[in-house]
Amino acid sequence: MDLVLNKILNKKTVYLLGAFGGLELLSFIAYFYPGLNVGIFGIIILAALVLTIYRLEYGLLLLIAELIISSKGYLFAAGGLSLRLILFLIIFLLGVYKLLKNKADFAKLKFFRVGYLFGLVFLFLLLGVIQGYLRYGLSSNWFHDFNAWLFFALLPLLVIIYYKNVDQAVYNRLILVSSAAVIWLSLKTLFFFFIFAHDFSWSLTLYKWIRFSGVGEITNIGFNWPRVFLQSQIYAPLAFIFLLFWSPAAGRRAKFIYYSLLSLFLMTTLISFSRSFWVGLLAAYILAAILIIRRSSIRRWLKTIPGLLISALASLVLIYCLAFFPFPKSLVSFSADIFQRRANFLSADAAVASRWSQLVPLWQKVLEQPIFGQGYGTTITYKSSDPRILQDNPSGEYTTYAFEWGYLDIWLKIGFLGALAYLLLLVTVIKRGLADTLVIKLALATGLTFLLVTNIFTPYLNHPLGISYIMLSSCLIF
Repeated sequence: MDLVLNKILNKKTVYLLGAFGGLELLSFIAYFYPGLNVGIFGIIILAALVLTIYRLEYGLLLLIAELIISSKGYLFAAGGLSLRLILFLIIFLLGVYKLLKNKADFAKLKFFRVGYLFGLVFLFLLLGVIQGYLRYGLSSNWFHDFNAWLFFALLPLLVIIYYKNVDQAVYNRLILVSSAAVIWLSLKTLFFFFIFAHDFSWSLTLYKWIRFSGVGEITNIGFNWPRVFLQSQIYAPLAFIFLLFWSPAAGRRAKFIYYSLLSLFLMTTLISFSRSFWVGLLAAYILAAILIIRRSSIRRWLKTIPGLLISALASLVLIYCLAFFPFPKSLVSFSADIFQRRANFLSADAAVASRWSQLVPLWQKVLEQPIFGQGYGTTITYKSSDPRILQDNPSGEYTTYAFEWGYLDIWLKIGFLGALAYLLLLVTVIKRGLADTLVIKLALATGLTFLLVTNIFTPYLNHPLGISYIMLSSCLIF
């Protein structure tokens, strides 16, 4: 465990945390000065060009860090183009150029053991793109519906770098950058929670930047408790799952760091108030317990319970302390059942009501073309309870191509056969990971299981955040 913590926490981690914090501070300042936004956008793009030309791995690490810290990819934008989109294009184009020049790297792709399953999924994705184009033309819905799937195009580049690479330093750098990004994401979540739980005069300005940049969403879930939901928070429970498979090494310092990280990632998951995350994490923990018992013993698993209970208690206490810290004035009211009420999937709050209202018309639309789907850009109309929609349309009638029911969304766009091919890929990777004895592969496979469960209610298998994890896991497991 000491070796793992050394890869996660060292001086380089501090430098990276400072860089991530500085980048978001610049994004906040640039919100008020559009010219500065364009200038920083250009500097980052230039840096991405230089890094990727020097070493493809560095370009990929930059993109991975951006995915985790900025959620939707709009920390900076210019001309309607997001930073994430331009980074993707730079890394993809330069990566393909390097790949074509280096025949040895190109040959390596043939040995990627699940490449044929990815190829099958690509065929159905292409079918969805073509069907959508024939039905809806070059519409905005068509493009925005499938553009997230373009991240699968990075698979060959990830295979070159992370598939059976003999250089261990490559994996150490991946652990360092991704873990630092998740730690920053978690610290940012706590910061936002504290700000919106208290009476700060500038909180509205911060809220506008959060919405404008797509970093996240802040909503009131009752008793003035702020729900801080950042899409990339999906990586906090994933990081928590990874730590479950390692025991803290002997020594107070190692144990303190281990349980502090567990508590930090659990706090982030709780503060997200995401039911999907909670259900997915519960399923992943059950699987992790089974794997720990199978790999070691029941005694080994039982030894983890006190530490987990301490981390859970510490998380709740720290959340309470953040919420009710007396300076400045706290806005929240005490409610012992705040988490219990949020965990109710049948409650009457707007998000749950909208999700259930969406189900019937979505299912009816799926049944119109169940085998091959209807392509990207397909929409349904349903009655939403979202206050932002009701503000513009009191009837609640809302038409969209994006749906909360993740598997039905995939089924609608690429059909039953396409969804089946995708699930076959995921199950194959998970099965391979669970059959291994290496802790890292067990953790990766358990993380994929978490994604599978979470995707039922919140779509991540069709989002760059989930797609990136799937590709990386496939490279590392096989």
